[in-house]
Amino acid sequence: DPGNFDLLEQNVRLNAYWNVALVNKAVSNTNGEARLYLADGNWGWHRIYETPDAKGHIPTELVALDSFFGAEDLGGDLVIKLDIEGAEVGAVQGMSHLIQRHRHVTLFTEFLPLGLEQFGSSDREYFDLLRSLGFAIHHINNRTEQLEPLDTIDPILGHLEQEKLTNLLCVRERQSS
Repeated sequence: DPGNFDLLEQNVRLNAYWNVALVNKAVSNTNGEARLYLADGNWGWHRIYETPDAKGHIPTELVALDSFFGAEDLGGDLVIKLDIEGAEVGAVQGMSHLIQRHRHVTLFTEFLPLGLEQFGSSDREYFDLLRSLGFAIHHINNRTEQLEPLDTIDPILGHLEQEKLTNLLCVRERQSS
């Protein structure tokens, strides 16, 4: 969304973040063009899939981070924040090689089952994808202010009966070779 991107540019400039490269693209598992469906009243709810409550759409460019960064060594630890209204499965699929190349990866991600379903995936598919990439997954429980280790998805499904979404902290540490 051009309005969101303008706000981001202003924030980076006002806070003098000179080590930030801004790229106005939607992260996915492929490169190409898509429609960004606009939410009415909340700029954070725009999506790259159509929903009944969409208030129009604008064109946007998709990018898979594996192709964007190629074999480039980003150095150090990799920290990723995903809150993309259910499109997280596609984004993680499109950065799986990037994740595997780094020794330490920390991923903060929204977990929104309805959005995952509307995108064409599922809560279990996302959880299993994260596990297959070697992540230790923790539920960020806002009610108890605790991190809860998860071996299966089942404990958070009960939590989600009362909440529509939650957040996960996923940590991957690869042993030195």
